[in-house]
Amino acid sequence: SENSLVFDLPEELSSVRWNGEFGSNTSIPLVVDVGSAILTTGTGPLYEPLPNETRLVKLQISNDLFANYNSSASGHVSGAGELLGGWDPSEALAITDGSLELSAPVGSVLEFKILIKDGDSLTWEAGANRYVLVESGSGDLVVDLE
Repeated sequence: SENSLVFDLPEELSSVRWNGEFGSNTSIPLVVDVGSAILTTGTGPLYEPLPNETRLVKLQISNDLFANYNSSASGHVSGAGELLGGWDPSEALAITDGSLELSAPVGSVLEFKILIKDGDSLTWEAGANRYVLVESGSGDLVVDLE
């Protein structure tokens, strides 16, 4: 086509290393499958997936979040995906001594909320979900939550 097509690449393509350049005469099909995207040429994939890296994520949770609860209440984190319990409170990860540590894939986005379990009572924190991008880097990724 003589007309240009400009589009934003989806988040799924943010963790790939491109092998070629897109010229004005380049025709590249984009194949999108559930949770992944593949650009192909006549000779095969145009990208190399980055290595499967993980990084230790330390969520530091402020005691202020628990100020309105009894000492018997316990804090937990529940969120999207299997790593965070799939929003199932029975699978939520316990906060111990004001923090939670987990190993997460580099490039992933953790979406979660803090919840308080007090006996049979369950209270989800108000407001929007929290998000943490697990960036590549050396050492632990420490995130202070207030």
